[in-house]
Amino acid sequence: MSATSCLVAFLACAHPAIKADNVEIQILDLEHQRQQAQLSGDWQTIAQLNAPDFTEIAGTGLIRTGAQNAEAMRSGVLKFDKVDYSDQEVRLYGNVAIVTGIGHRSGSFGGSAFEQRFRYTRIYARQEGGWRVVFAQTTRIEAPTP
Repeated sequence: MSATSCLVAFLACAHPAIKADNVEIQILDLEHQRQQAQLSGDWQTIAQLNAPDFTEIAGTGLIRTGAQNAEAMRSGVLKFDKVDYSDQEVRLYGNVAIVTGIGHRSGSFGGSAFEQRFRYTRIYARQEGGWRVVFAQTTRIEAPTP
């Protein structure tokens, strides 16, 4: 096999991995955009990151739509003082990306202060215009009881 044939074979095999890495970087960048929008109260960016039919199951079990979340931020009912995400992992399944991680947020909701540590899952779907979040769920991380 010639050197050129070996190079072509290598690149053909490596291409899916390179493509997957690029998508992972895109998704993590969207996660960072979400974090910055939450901190700055930029409800318009949050609305753009979410699909029109976005649904969330909050740590309390409450089901909320993207429109409800955006309105809570727009009206000032929901304000974030701190938003940190860590341990993020991205899994790709064709036109679907699943992000899991740990979150730590504080702020106020309806004038009452809150602080949360939680595990989260966000599901992105590739739609016209790019990747958008279609579903999210959070589960509170409780302190272990002795």
